[in-house]
Amino acid sequence: MKKLMLTLTLVILSSGLFGQSRFRMDTITNKITYDSTIVCELSKAELYRNIRMWVATAFNNGKYVTQIDDSTQGLFFIKGSFHSVMKGFLTEFQPAGYTDFTFTVHFKDNKVKYRMTDFYNESDIYGYSGGPVEELMKLKNGYAESLCNDIKKTKNRFLKSFVEKVPTTQSSSDDW
Repeated sequence: MKKLMLTLTLVILSSGLFGQSRFRMDTITNKITYDSTIVCELSKAELYRNIRMWVATAFNNGKYVTQIDDSTQGLFFIKGSFHSVMKGFLTEFQPAGYTDFTFTVHFKDNKVKYRMTDFYNESDIYGYSGGPVEELMKLKNGYAESLCNDIKKTKNRFLKSFVEKVPTTQSSSDDW
């Protein structure tokens, strides 16, 4: 019984203490990075149209965020931003600036490879005055954790909307 209680206590404590470390870190750059290769049954031209349409709907101004749009090379490079919120002391949520990111998409017949990284928060919250989200994760307070959770939720919605534009026929693969 004591072992069970000790195990449960450790699980609960570790999930609270290390909850912010659930971001996926690139082992080379030490940056938060989400990437995947999707196998599908769409031509390069179809993928280009779908991705371009997604960019136009996912951002307020697709032309403003798109740095590179090259159908010949099969490349989109996007610098985006989303509004962040965090749980407030007296309010349910309060603004926490914007979080910038880069989103790169490589595509060719039947494959799409995406990468979302370079998360940078522009806020001024308790003990943190903006910077790479990797630095925000080091803070040990509820505001930072709340902001990290919001960034994760927004990132998940963003990637889900992207993947839905590329109808997959097989599971994701790392083979490019």
